[in-house]
Parts: sequence; C-alpha cells; structure tokens
Amino acid sequence: MQLAFDVATFKPVLSSREEQVVKGVVRGLTRREIGAELGISPATVATYEQRAAAKLGVAVVAEGVTMMSRAVLVAQAFRCGIV
Repeated sequence: MQLAFDVATFKPVLSSREEQVVKGVVRGLTRREIGAELGISPATVATYEQRAAAKLGVAVVAEGVTMMSRAVLVAQAFRCGIV
C-alpha cells in the first residue's frame, strides 16, 4: 500500500473510522472494547487497524497487528499528529 499524505499538513490520510480505531488503540482499548464503542465487530476493528497501520508505515505480519505493532502504531499516531 502506498502511503497517502495530505499535501498541506503532511499528515497521513486515514478514514474517519480508521482514525477512531487508532484513537481507541492509543487509549489502550481491546478490539472488543473498540468495537462495542463504535458498534462494529472486533474483526472489523482488526481490519481498520491493519489498514491504518499500513497507511502509517507500520509493518504487520500475516496474522495481523501484533502487540508490538500496536505499540508502534501508537507511536506513529502521536508522531503524525493523529492524537
């Protein structure tokens, strides 16, 4: 996936749902808790989490976003000004 950035701010372009999921990850919520807040399944949360991670340049393994990549995702979210 190619990284997409807003030309004016150089901030990665995440969908509103991807951003909501990332903010839940930053708050330390589980996929189940994020899903409950957003009214979506934990599997859908995982999908949004993987998409956001890819857009933020966070490597993910075939099994999905691991605890280590979640930590990197949080760091990238702060670094990019998403939270």
